[in-house]
Amino acid sequence: GNITANIHLPRDWPNGIFEVILWIDKKAVISKKFSIGDTSKLKHNSFNSANQKMDKTTQRKLIKDLSKWMLQTIESRDLKPLYLHSVHSWRDNNNWEALKQGFQNIFNAPLPWRDIFAQEPRLLAPKYLENSAVRLQAIYPGINSVDVLLEGTFYREDGEWRLLGFALEPTNQ
Repeated sequence: GNITANIHLPRDWPNGIFEVILWIDKKAVISKKFSIGDTSKLKHNSFNSANQKMDKTTQRKLIKDLSKWMLQTIESRDLKPLYLHSVHSWRDNNNWEALKQGFQNIFNAPLPWRDIFAQEPRLLAPKYLENSAVRLQAIYPGINSVDVLLEGTFYREDGEWRLLGFALEPTNQ
């Protein structure tokens, strides 16, 4: 059958080359690349060159800021910020019940989020994407043996790092 989906940001999308991948049962079944705006200069601005690798200090700051934002959002139980930045922000005729249920599961999870995010995370190696974005991941040691993976995809705009998408999930790494 057909699936209709939309991915939104609360502002204009940055110029870049993006890829949408459809996963079924943890298998990538199809992918489609597309570009937005002027991408002619991306090779000069991308993270593929050795002199533009992200340093650990910046990586740690972005993860720390993301964890603070996640904690505030979870504690306020406000779906809107999560929805606007979710990497799973698909909307079909403004019906987002499945996504809403996923966020409710985060809100209702019997996890002490404040204690989890207060710990020092283990940073994973950054993943530099073709669209000049960088995906950062960190593992927070779990409370009651549940480790948490926090992931943020960031891009640089007007000299500032901006959140493109995030993921938060239990992990067994």
